[in-house]
Amino acid sequence: MEIHRLSGCEISEKIKNRELTCEEVISHFIKRMKDVDKKINAVLQLDEMGAMERAKQIDKKILNGERLGVLCGIPIGLKDNINYKGLRTTCASKILENFISPYNATVVDKILKEDGIIMGKLNMDEFAMGSCNKTSFFGPVRNPWNLNKVSGGSSGGPAAAVAALELPMTLGTDTGGSIREPASYCGVIGTKPTYGAVSRYGVATLCTSLDQVGVFGRTYGDVALLSSVIYGFDEKDSTSKNCSVLFELKDDDGFIKGKRIAYLESLSGEKENSLVKGILDKAVHELIEKGAIIDKIQLNGEIFDLFMSTYIIMMSTDCMSNLARFDGIRYGYRDKDAKTPDELYYNSRTNGFGKEVKRRIVMGSLFTLEENMDKYYNNALRIRYKVIENLKEIFKKYDYILSPSTVDVADDIDKEYFEAEGYFANPQLVLANLTGLPAISIPFDFLNDMPIGIQFIGNYFSDSNLLKLSKLFPKMEIEKEI
Repeated sequence: MEIHRLSGCEISEKIKNRELTCEEVISHFIKRMKDVDKKINAVLQLDEMGAMERAKQIDKKILNGERLGVLCGIPIGLKDNINYKGLRTTCASKILENFISPYNATVVDKILKEDGIIMGKLNMDEFAMGSCNKTSFFGPVRNPWNLNKVSGGSSGGPAAAVAALELPMTLGTDTGGSIREPASYCGVIGTKPTYGAVSRYGVATLCTSLDQVGVFGRTYGDVALLSSVIYGFDEKDSTSKNCSVLFELKDDDGFIKGKRIAYLESLSGEKENSLVKGILDKAVHELIEKGAIIDKIQLNGEIFDLFMSTYIIMMSTDCMSNLARFDGIRYGYRDKDAKTPDELYYNSRTNGFGKEVKRRIVMGSLFTLEENMDKYYNNALRIRYKVIENLKEIFKKYDYILSPSTVDVADDIDKEYFEAEGYFANPQLVLANLTGLPAISIPFDFLNDMPIGIQFIGNYFSDSNLLKLSKLFPKMEIEKEI
């Protein structure tokens, strides 16, 4: 039996039924991660001792007939901006290279409570700033489908780990498509929850008003199971919403019949690959055959000409504010040669941060200068509000918005790439973050032998119904040995 090809749900059932021991499962995945990740570079830290200790505890619970959590024995990975006590939380940055987390993120506590096993921390773009997972201080993450391609960013490590069968499910974060883009490139399911539905306590955020923790998985059942655990109100997170989102694991394929879908071809103009449009048309045809009602829509007007600029202003402003704490004094990298406080601050940040992080700090500082606040930041807030109102109007008529997840497949990893180009590459992904709406990327087809996904955006707190759409399309699974 190739344990790594089982879904997380299947693994849990086999452990509960004593067809496999938890120790056997975790030992298998430790070996798998060590063997495969030499080529992928998705894993920054493997908690071998901690995972095996938890596996032994779960096996004892089974022998003693104790209550077992819904994630019983399932190996799970965390993007390295999610805190897990006793492990490093580096955010893939030199400035946090040796920082040991003193506490757990809320999502981690929820996973542990349900007997999930945290295997370690996964690679990412530095402080989640990037769209190809090439800004990591620890090197780029390679795409399992083609090692000469990028995995996407910023959650490239969690996406690649699932695609490479290193782990059945992982957690990432999504600021402007940071889960859905790598999900599309790596041929896995990736979710961005309704803003406030999942606690961000214990997560190093890029943009406080845009970020959400979401799930990667290969099957509907796995993503639904992990989502059911991490969703819910958290008093430790001031942005958390007291909402009820229930994820059903039972089969219900008829739910799409009669649903109205707004078909948004692209917001990328001439950048869109015509072959991607053909793939989207194929998805539309399949949905109509299953009973959906689909209309093409356009998001026109000045508001939608400016919403990407709005996103960049808000993202970089929050980035500048959130990273101010890394000063070389309290924690993180500290320059040893500085002779004055000013030198310490300047040298620590200059040497500790990578180019892309520094670029965004500078942009955020520019937008918040006194003479620029109303011209840039305050106007961005006004435009964001108008975008939200426009999409609310769309959801009075439609159940979902359909678009490409990405306008092309993954780029070559050696391609010369100016990261700022990535800001505007997939604006259809940013819509969900700017409005706080839930969204999902579902693997759908291949283009030039590489996976590509389709995106659905749903109304607020329709996350469960949105995820059901993934059941309509067959899963992608890598067959070759990496």
